[in-house]
Order: sequence, then structure tokens, then C-alpha cells
Amino acid sequence: MVRQVVLEWSNKSQSIEFLSPTFTADGTCTAANRALTGCLIGACAFSCFLLCFTDSFRDETGAVRYGFITPSGRLRLIDGAGAAQPAPQDARYRLGARDVLHGVLSFVVFLAVAMVDSNVVACFYPIESATTRQLLAAVPMAAGAAGSFLFAMFPSTRQGIGFPAAATF
Repeated sequence: MVRQVVLEWSNKSQSIEFLSPTFTADGTCTAANRALTGCLIGACAFSCFLLCFTDSFRDETGAVRYGFITPSGRLRLIDGAGAAQPAPQDARYRLGARDVLHGVLSFVVFLAVAMVDSNVVACFYPIESATTRQLLAAVPMAAGAAGSFLFAMFPSTRQGIGFPAAATF
């Protein structure tokens, strides 16, 4: 399950690495570039958070169906397959504290990883002090270590969007 979270961060961090030179004007930001970069980082971080609340199942035909978990345990289908089959309701689709922990940790660790990108750092911290440079080196490492520890201690059982599908319904 830790591998799933790492893949999720990896995909979002690749988006940041690919788009940050354009959004940050190679680190020489104006106010507009700063706003766009902030929106990009926020959107990617929010998607890391949101995808922690998805799960999947296989319907009677064997097709993989995706949905959001809910406090009541009913999976809210989001795959656009229509109402061919009612959404399952089961205790395994119930929103719990572990799901919220995974969402918050994914959000925080992604933000820490995004702040390692040299263009993002140059955009938001154009005049780096020695203290800022030291913090920008230490915080992502600490966030990654803390996140890895907590993900290992409290693994997710979700098989949401982008992850291996559930074996059966």
C-alpha cells in the first residue's frame, strides 16, 4: 500500500517537474506566475488528498468500477458507467480515520516534495537566506520520513483510481 501512495506522489511530482518551468518562467516569477504556480501546486496536492477517498470493485461482468467512499459505507460511483448496477454498500467502503490520515499525509508530503523543485523555490523564495536554504533541504526529508513511517504503520486498504482493482465485489 505504501507503493500506491509513492506512485500517486510520483505522478503528481512529475506533473510539477514538467509544468513548473513554464508556470514559474524558469524561476523568475512575476505575481501572475506565482499565482499560477500556487494554483498548480494546490490542484495537484488536492488531487493527492481526494484520490485517497476512492475505491474500486468488480461488477458482475468483471468490469472495474470506481467510486468515492462515504461515512455510511455506500460507494458513490464516479466511473460514468450508468446505473446498470447499484452501488455496493459494505463496511469496507466506510470512510474512517485512517482514510483521513492518508489524505492529509498525502497532501502534506506532496507539498513538501513540490517545494524541492528549484523553479518553485526560486519563484516563492527569490532571495534565499542560509536558514531558508537549510529549511528547504530538511523539511521535505523530514516530511517524507514521517509520512513513510505513518503509511507503514497505518497502511491503506483502498484500491482507488490508479491502483490495482479489487478482486471481487
